Amino acid sequence: MNSGIGNPEHLSEHGIQSIVDLPDVGKNIFDHPIGVYATGISQHIGLGRVPDNSNIFANAPNPAPGPGSPHFEILLSNFILGPTPPEENYLSITTFLSTPGDNARGSVKLNLSDPLAVPLIDAGLLADNATDVPLMREAIKTVLRLVSAPAWEDDIIGPVDSTQPSLNATCRVGHIH
Repeated sequence: MNSGIGNPEHLSEHGIQSIVDLPDVGKNIFDHPIGVYATGISQHIGLGRVPDNSNIFANAPNPAPGPGSPHFEILLSNFILGPTPPEENYLSITTFLSTPGDNARGSVKLNLSDPLAVPLIDAGLLADNATDVPLMREAIKTVLRLVSAPAWEDDIIGPVDSTQPSLNATCRVGHIH
């Protein structure tokens, strides 16, 4: 954009002369939204797909590129992307949306005309309300089903609020305890 290639209106806001009028420069950026589940454990666990007949897709297209493509990934790790639980030992399970919805696109814009200035970046995370939050909620529910299995009963030491309002808030904030 600093070279004069982009949306002339946006460039002129920063005193940059438009050389090539390409209004789509800086648009259609997207990333993979991440949600984190973390809880205390007593000691030191994929890819998931929502069924095609899920009510998530009643009013929005299924964003997966094919019938076998995952909607989300679950990552068990020894690091945490959110606040650390108060317990000394903890389990962190991170969820990623593999296929954000069609409207989950952000943008990159100039902040200043200075080429070294940090640009304004909107990653468009969870921007497609019809699919992104419901898919992330399903990913988190999958994690909650996993840690609710009998194999974990001696390890998971904290209760988890799995109500829909709590899960929606978790999707937006990015972590659940």
